[in-house]
Order: sequence, then C-alpha cells, then structure tokens
Amino acid sequence: MAVIGHVTSGDSYLETAIKESYEETGVIVDPAKLSRLDLSYSNYDEGDYLSNAIRALYAYEFDGSVNDLKIEEGEGTGFELTTLEDLKVAIDQHPDNYVPYLADIVTAGLLDPLASVKK
Repeated sequence: MAVIGHVTSGDSYLETAIKESYEETGVIVDPAKLSRLDLSYSNYDEGDYLSNAIRALYAYEFDGSVNDLKIEEGEGTGFELTTLEDLKVAIDQHPDNYVPYLADIVTAGLLDPLASVKK
C-alpha cells in the first residue's frame, strides 16, 4: 500500500506515517515494524507552481489482504495489488500515468531500496 500525507507542525515524520496509514487504509501500523528508507529534499516546478519539499519514505510489510484495506472517504478510488518489479516496469513503460516527480522518488527512493532488502 502507498500512503502520503503532510507533516503537521509539532509532529514527526514517523507520527505522520502512522497517522496517515490509518486514515488512508484503516491499517494500525506497529511503529517498531516501520522502516525509514529515505529522507529526500526535492524541488519541483511547473510554470507558476513551485514545490520545495522534504520527503520521508517508509516501508511497512502489511501481512493482510487487499480486502482488509479501507478507502479513505472522498480521497481514493481503491487499492491494487502488484509486485515491486511490476510497479517499476509500469512506471518505466507508462510514465505519463504517474505524477512526474513522484515516479522518480518512488523508483529511486522506495523500489530500489526495497528490492535490495528483498534479496
């Protein structure tokens, strides 16, 4: 599963990851099983839109079923089960289906580190 959220003033990245995971999926994340993979700084601009962000990427091995996940009302359309390898191929083959700056972050910051952990 993939979740995203903004860190509220006074909260940590870890607290936000736990809170957003629950809000967006209904999963109660055990903080001891949440691993930070990356902390990255990124600048993205497109026309008049400029975003300067610090992003923390975490991994959590969910041992439930896709049917156990709950869609946050008004925020999502569903969940799709895929392998890391298939997701990377999909991003490489159909980059227009993904937010441009997130595709690079997902590939370099999430998929590559997870692939090395899985070996």
